[in-house]
This record gives sequence, structure tokens and C-alpha cells, in this order.
Amino acid sequence: ETDSCPAEGCALENLSCVKWRQTVGCDPKGSREKNGDKDCHEEIGIGSSGYCQCASSSSSERVKARAVSCDHRPFRCSTECLQAARYRCIGWRQTGGCSADGTREPNKDQTCRALIDPRSSGYCECGGGRIIRKPGCVHGEWAEPFTCLDECAGEASLYEELGVDSSASEKEIKQAFRKLSLVHHPDKTRNDPVLTARFSQIREAYEILGDEGQRAIYDSAGLQLLYQFMSNKA
Repeated sequence: ETDSCPAEGCALENLSCVKWRQTVGCDPKGSREKNGDKDCHEEIGIGSSGYCQCASSSSSERVKARAVSCDHRPFRCSTECLQAARYRCIGWRQTGGCSADGTREPNKDQTCRALIDPRSSGYCECGGGRIIRKPGCVHGEWAEPFTCLDECAGEASLYEELGVDSSASEKEIKQAFRKLSLVHHPDKTRNDPVLTARFSQIREAYEILGDEGQRAIYDSAGLQLLYQFMSNKA
């Protein structure tokens, strides 16, 4: 299975879902748990770890998409394989000034498998235009080292879905959603399946982050407890 982009880029076409591959220990890199595998259109609920396996119709290539721990949003692999390029790594892009938006320092860029010091500022560049921002410096002082290979393979945070930092104001979150809606709303995309799938993820992120109470639970306890809270409230 491949998990980083070839030299020609991440423009994956005609990928279809093979199956959901379950793993043990709430670790997407854990041992396989084959009796937990699911068909492509089955929902992958909270509490399951693993990844979607996607395949090309023109080659024997296998691609992993949306590798998740047990704390994730529900999804279907049939949808994720349409967006498989977003889960593949291009590389680490270093910046200065303790900001992912700082001045680029290309001489310090790293490959997908390089272990990145969390105090470094920059971003993981993934396929499909996906960017995973890392402000570094004091923000990464207590974080663990990471590789962009693992970061790109995983589920996007709600903040990443909207393209904002976790410190974004309510106004910034609303503006980000409106901007993305102009591009990804089904009325604008003529029901393109990839862009429609992206809009569903963007809308869910906004519905949670745009609600002060839900955002507070997400920030402090994660998605699993947030969904439990919402279920009990209903």
C-alpha cells in the first residue's frame, strides 16, 4: 500500500473503495482485527480504529484513506476513497516566526517520513490542497514529535476542515464557513461527488465550532464525549 505522493503528484483518479480495515487498541497502525472489517457503504462509528482501503481501477495500487483512532466522526469509506488524495503526504514545509503562516524556510523542508520536532513551525502539505498547520514554538512544547505521513493519513480536525486555527474567533469561524460554502456547496458544484463530500464535512465542522457549548466540549474532551453529550441531550 502507498501512503505518500509519487513524483508526479497526488492527482488520484478513478479510486474505488475496497473495504474498511479495522485495527485493535484504538490505533490505526495497530494489529489488524479482520472480523471488524466492513463493507464500503457501512457507517464507521465512534469506537472503531483502522483505515479505508482504496484501489485504482487501472493498477494494483492500494491506498489508505482516513486512518483513525477510536475518537472520530462517523463516515463511510465509499465517500473517503473519493477523496483519497487528501490523505496522502507531499512533505513538511518549514516556516519561521512561530507561525504556520510565517516566512517560508524551504531549506528546512522535510520528507513525509521525517520525524518533525513539534516546536518547529510550518505545515504538512497533503494532496488535494490539504494543509495541516503547525504553529510550533511554545504551542508544540508539550506535543509529541510527528511525521507528515501520519498527519496526512489521519482525519482532519474540525478547525482544519474550516482552515482556521484553534484560537479562531466566532466571527472568523463564520467567515471561513461562508467562504468555503461558495466553493463546495452542492448548488455551486453541480453535485460533484468529491466536492459534495467535502461540503458535508465542512458543514459538520461549522455546526460544532459555531456552537459555543459544543466547541468547548470538543476542545477539552474530544469528539467521543461530545457525541455522548449530544445523544444524552436529545
